[in-house]
Amino acid sequence: MKFYYTDRNGGASAAPFATFNLSTNVGDDPVAVAKNRAALAAKVEVAPEKLFFMEQVHGNEIAIIDKESDPSISPTADALITRELNYGLAVMFADCAPLLLSSKQVSAAVHVGRKGLLADIVDKVLVQMRDMGAIGISAQIGPTICGKCYEVSEEMRDEAEEFMPIAASQTRRSAPSIDIPKAIISILSTAQIPGKWNGVCTHEDQSFFSYRRDKLTGRQAGVVVHGRR
Repeated sequence: MKFYYTDRNGGASAAPFATFNLSTNVGDDPVAVAKNRAALAAKVEVAPEKLFFMEQVHGNEIAIIDKESDPSISPTADALITRELNYGLAVMFADCAPLLLSSKQVSAAVHVGRKGLLADIVDKVLVQMRDMGAIGISAQIGPTICGKCYEVSEEMRDEAEEFMPIAASQTRRSAPSIDIPKAIISILSTAQIPGKWNGVCTHEDQSFFSYRRDKLTGRQAGVVVHGRR
């Protein structure tokens, strides 16, 4: 498979990061995180030095990963793109959407939260991929908080609605919310790219880390391996 998503199970981290936390920025034991990242590399069948993470900041910066890139240095970005065969690109999440994109020529891993969505990161990545020769891009959105759970202020909902009407939603108790997976699918559709959400809500499913649900918690990852079909 070319797209992979972890959950919170099967790792070396202790509570509240139990157990497969992949983030170095949440207060977890660095030794446990290193073990988990090594296990992830084995799980997706890429060499550890070819598995790349990023320092995610809820922006729209893109980092290009090539043979000169150092896997020990995570670029400050919210999207990674590569042309290198058998390189793995990881996006961490605990409610934000992990968007994985693949073509024969180029692949990308994208972190899409509310701020990134409104900063147009999805379109920006698609333009960059196509500028790099991508043809026939496929896409998948991994586990993310759903529109029925992602409650926000009316101001935030209105801002999202102004950006894209389909992004505005409401929770089961009729509070204002944003539906990030629906918004991403709409952007992909406009770009004539087939894409779908895998339907898993991190807030509802206890087998996933959820910042909204737990606050102090770990991060799982979505990984795309370029060249994997």
